[in-house]
Amino acid sequence: MMRAVQGSENVLPLHLCLDSSDGFAHLITQFCSEGSVLDIVLRNIHSQGQAKGGKAATAKPLLPEPDTAAVVASVANALVVCHSHGLVHRDVKLENVFVHDKVTASDTARTCSSKRRNGPLVNSSKKKLLQKEDIFLADFGVADLLALQEPVLKGHAGTPMYMAPEVLQGRPYDHHADIWSLGVLMHLLLTGLPLRAHGKPHPLVQDYGAWDLLLGMLSCNPADRLTAEQVLSHGWIATWVSSS
Repeated sequence: MMRAVQGSENVLPLHLCLDSSDGFAHLITQFCSEGSVLDIVLRNIHSQGQAKGGKAATAKPLLPEPDTAAVVASVANALVVCHSHGLVHRDVKLENVFVHDKVTASDTARTCSSKRRNGPLVNSSKKKLLQKEDIFLADFGVADLLALQEPVLKGHAGTPMYMAPEVLQGRPYDHHADIWSLGVLMHLLLTGLPLRAHGKPHPLVQDYGAWDLLLGMLSCNPADRLTAEQVLSHGWIATWVSSS
């Protein structure tokens, strides 16, 4: 599935695919020095000593606002390409978005190690560290193509916490399911909390001017959900992410 969208910005570059005697295909992809967005978030939590047991979870952003916008824009950009090819990713989540920091990658080993201990891509200021061109959507293991005759998919695929209502309910679905998953990802980064069962975002989102964007991504009716192109053109994204 990755081959269909290779060469596209924000899709993890695939260099080589090898078949082996163990029956598995081995993929050689772009090296991403920072790992996944989830890795970055966990390093930040560890470095700031936020992981304390016994306390109820409170709403708190996992990344600075401009970095979250860069992640959302990058994934949306990758989904524009995927959806234009009839490809539904079906597993958009923090673990499947990877970051390659060119500065860290070209630094000395000692400096890289020091940066990693302190959470290299997370900061206490509003300065944006994540760059859209260095963020990639990966893991197309459960991706599927929409048929021309019947452009819908069936069956459960992906990660339950990120699944769109139509997928969880066993109804036919299409590329709109990816937008729901991206909305859940965005909600996590802005609030630090999973989306509540009824799908309404946490009020903290209103502090970012992204309330209507998230509501559009998390519409329970797939037909009313925003497209990846509409996500990219939203004013909140444009505020933080260069179109160049």
